[in-house]
Amino acid sequence: MCEQKICAISARCVIRASPLDLIFILDSSGSLRDKFQDEIDVIRRIIKHVTIGEFATRVMLIQFSGTQHLEFNFHKFTTRGELLAALDVLRHVSGITRIGGAFEFALEALKNPVNVRRLVQDN
Repeated sequence: MCEQKICAISARCVIRASPLDLIFILDSSGSLRDKFQDEIDVIRRIIKHVTIGEFATRVMLIQFSGTQHLEFNFHKFTTRGELLAALDVLRHVSGITRIGGAFEFALEALKNPVNVRRLVQDN
């Protein structure tokens, strides 16, 4: 959404981001060992283009292979810098590919009340 602001010199557009909960499901199985850093790089590029914060974009990351692991939930990091630093320390796990288990894990994580976004509306 763009709100037009008129200044003495020129008009400018101020972008207001709607709240967004973004979940990354990162494949860390053995078959993608050579592509693991590419996966991280895609996540980095996305994070660099969204506004991170409690009332903007919140990020959750689940890493999976034979098992699933919640690397961080929506509340762990509130700045872009924190998220990017967390990506720097992620390590490839290896193992079989169980993407179905990863999706089930994500759905269960979303049922946890701590991950529910509370919406406030102006009446």
